[in-house]
Amino acid sequence: MKNINLLLLSLFILSFSLHAQEISFTFTANHTCIYAELDSVVVENLTQGGDTVLYYPDTVLTLFFTGIETAPFAGNAFSVSQNYPNPYSSKTQIDVFAPEEDEFTIKVFDITGRQVNTYKNILGRGMHNFVFNGGNSTNYVLTVNSTKFLQKILMIHTGTGEKQNASLLYKGIIPGEKSIKTSEKSNFVYNIGDNLEFTGYVNDDFETIVDAPTTNNDYVFDINNTNPSVPTAGIHVAGEDQIEWNWNTVEDATGYKYNTVDDYFTAADNGTSISYTQADLNCEIAYTLYVWAYNDCGVSTSVELSEITTDCPTITICGEETKIVDVTNSTTGDTWMDR
Repeated sequence: MKNINLLLLSLFILSFSLHAQEISFTFTANHTCIYAELDSVVVENLTQGGDTVLYYPDTVLTLFFTGIETAPFAGNAFSVSQNYPNPYSSKTQIDVFAPEEDEFTIKVFDITGRQVNTYKNILGRGMHNFVFNGGNSTNYVLTVNSTKFLQKILMIHTGTGEKQNASLLYKGIIPGEKSIKTSEKSNFVYNIGDNLEFTGYVNDDFETIVDAPTTNNDYVFDINNTNPSVPTAGIHVAGEDQIEWNWNTVEDATGYKYNTVDDYFTAADNGTSISYTQADLNCEIAYTLYVWAYNDCGVSTSVELSEITTDCPTITICGEETKIVDVTNSTTGDTWMDR
């Protein structure tokens, strides 16, 4: 019987090892519609709680999960965190949340099915922390059970410690209600199908993506990817034969175009300048200029600017003031003087 149980346990461990997986998320960003380096990515587990932060140039998050889930006891919050870090080289930690006081038994088995550690005690409600110092086995299975609950996790060991160094130590209860340490990937608890929230930051702008990934995924944050706002009129300066057009800066624009007709495709590029002087005009005539703001995402609608050139000059002939107006015939191109 003992040999049968050992065989079954070994088969379980092998099956468990085959189900142990890793999942990776890669993050990139476009800021105002062009590629930008991410300053940071905050990852929050909306299902289990807890978060972790990636800082550039670290933009890949790799998580390990086993596919072994808690037995479906409805209406309780019992949980066993995946050990962190995992894989580990010397020691690793495990958090056990007890929803109520109960007697818990924690056992650790090596790859051969040999039981290497046992912890048995009454645990009160709260989050309890354990530290496991791995021996020379590559994989360990840790089981946690009580009168109502059961959960198993696989711990992957990459070190070469001695057998006698394998130990499971109770470190005490963690203050707070089911608290999860933050800002360290090694402490981030994840199970397949958990709802995750990713927030990417570039130059104090950000975008949030919520997903429940089950496979490797590439996430692209489209941050501040919007067409620029419409420019607003500034204070124009008119002369007899010219107008200095002015408009206000559009914060999300990278340049401006202008045209005397409402047609962006034939408009002239004004670069980043918010002023344009239109010359060779006639005095006392109302003129219109259309201005657009653009960036890498697109172009705004136009703003219509209006201004009138100043009064035409006057001369005195025989004691009478005569206004001199140069008028150009738009059809023939002839110019004459009107008094």
